[in-house]
Amino acid sequence: MAEKSHEGLKWIMRAGYGARGLIYTTVGALAFAAALNSNEASGTKDALATLRAQPWGVTALWIIGFGLFAYMIWRIVAGAADVEDHGTDGKGLIARAGQVVTGVLHGIIGVSVLSLAMGAAMQAPVVPQRIGRKS
Repeated sequence: MAEKSHEGLKWIMRAGYGARGLIYTTVGALAFAAALNSNEASGTKDALATLRAQPWGVTALWIIGFGLFAYMIWRIVAGAADVEDHGTDGKGLIARAGQVVTGVLHGIIGVSVLSLAMGAAMQAPVVPQRIGRKS
């Protein structure tokens, strides 16, 4: 971010990278814990399912999903505005396209995580409530 014109984008960059770091740390820790406590192989999907089963898991999934969208926005903005000064030659355009592609891929993962969160929300038990008194 060499140019002053990109100073306003620093908060997007920091939010995107921070969200990505938090997401990978959380999923990695959960996958590691699952591997220690299980004889079966586990990965990201199992880690997210484990997270969803926790009392705070659905909220965490929402945060992770939106964090992935923040990272997606950052990568697309970085590629479009050439925030990292890759340039407009062939090599620079390929690098910038790569930034956009990685952003879109993280957005797709975000959709998957949010779908998992929404599925958990829709599977929540419905407690019947009495609306009026019947005599």
